[in-house]
Amino acid sequence: MIQLGRNFTHDFYLKELQKTIHLSEQASLYVVLALTSKYSDMVAVMNQFKQLPVYQLIFTKKDETTSFGALINVCLNEKFGIAYLTNGQNVPDDVVHANEELIVQAVMEGIVHDGSS
Repeated sequence: MIQLGRNFTHDFYLKELQKTIHLSEQASLYVVLALTSKYSDMVAVMNQFKQLPVYQLIFTKKDETTSFGALINVCLNEKFGIAYLTNGQNVPDDVVHANEELIVQAVMEGIVHDGSS
């Protein structure tokens, strides 16, 4: 598995990636986004990757934020699924498969509805 950590808001690094990796049907390309990033920054990164066959997203730093709206917006607006979330520094132990229950729990965490308004 090849892992490259680069600032992909710059065209130079995306072109470098395209030269380095020969994407085929046997390869899956995941884009990694930090949940602590601004939504506009996430969209800028995703716009760079639109010319490549991105499979799904990986969101990191779940343990470092209490705001998950950008996660929902990126997925809905950019039409990408979520493969994994990371919830700490211990990789691979803190990497979890994303599912609907986990996403709803993260978004709704701290919101209690007791029937009173």
